[in-house]
Amino acid sequence: MAMAPQQLGIGIQRHFTRPGVDPYDTVEWERRDSRIPNFKDGGDAFFQPDVEFPASWSLNATNIVAQKYFRGTLGSPEREWSLRQVIDRVADTIADWGVRDGYFVDDREAEAFRDELKFILVHQRASFNSPVWFNIGVKGVPQQASACQPYDALVATPEGFVPIGRLVEERAVGTKVLDAHGITRIVAVKDNGVKPVLRVHTKAGITLDVTADHLVWRTRTGAGSGWATGGELRAGDQLEWHRAESWGTCEVSQRAMAEAALAGQYAGASTQVPEELFSAPLPVVAAYLRSVFQAEGYVSQHERAALVGLDMVSEHLVRGLQQLLMRFGIFSRVRRKEDRRENRLGTWSLSIRAAGDRRRFAEEIGFVCERKATKLETT
Repeated sequence: MAMAPQQLGIGIQRHFTRPGVDPYDTVEWERRDSRIPNFKDGGDAFFQPDVEFPASWSLNATNIVAQKYFRGTLGSPEREWSLRQVIDRVADTIADWGVRDGYFVDDREAEAFRDELKFILVHQRASFNSPVWFNIGVKGVPQQASACQPYDALVATPEGFVPIGRLVEERAVGTKVLDAHGITRIVAVKDNGVKPVLRVHTKAGITLDVTADHLVWRTRTGAGSGWATGGELRAGDQLEWHRAESWGTCEVSQRAMAEAALAGQYAGASTQVPEELFSAPLPVVAAYLRSVFQAEGYVSQHERAALVGLDMVSEHLVRGLQQLLMRFGIFSRVRRKEDRRENRLGTWSLSIRAAGDRRRFAEEIGFVCERKATKLETT
């Protein structure tokens, strides 16, 4: 943290609090159970009994804080169990930093800051973003208050996939983006500088580049599902993927569709998905994918399974196709296929396996020739 000018102070005065009155004494506290049901199996996705919260806080707010922000292993003595502990951890750490770095003219101003911040948080007048609650005041954890992704990480928006770096550069506060529940808006952006980045590889062949404190939803059988930082992930963890169509808002022209279809016919070993297709309208993207799958794709049907797939030499191209399919809410898998024959290159294989995803592929993209289309329809 940068040093403040000596004895300048930041001019904190009491507005909500009084000296000698604990901010926590201004609310009524109660014990309750925090429980998040798992609607798939009827059990609990998360459960922590006898947590302490203000009586005025909703059960939904209780569950979010207990499941997401309480630190310590669930069921262990070190686990946080009261909102007081969480607010104390964050507010006291920030206030102590202010004292250390000379931001307050005296102890009275420091205590005013500490009390006012706790009052604001416990009364839900304002709140920090998730990385603050995750990291600040936790021993052995970098005191980082904002998570991030690298510039090229794609964000799903109604206008297509947009690099997160572009949203930061354009200060795109208020821009519509897609999350697990539908459309929401960006509330803040920040360039966090250069930091180490982790690459998460999934069994489906999807890669995710994040900083160690970036949040992902981890699904666990028996141990409870919930938010986890990228640095907490371990081999075997399951991540949750949400379907969301990213349809694009540009005007659809016959020329754009024809050019996309032509580009698909010439997709080769050294090519990549044209960048403009990540934000092009879905009909244009469908024309490109239809052309690629017509040239390189196939339908495989066995007694107990079926799939739509393609095999190509270019890893970049196949992973780009996987991302384009996500714009339609189609889940696919990517894996490496080695060819041990002499002078043969291995390929990257993309497969669409689930019946619902094959059906969506048939409805939104499909094949040009009747033979492949008919075979897909029979699956």
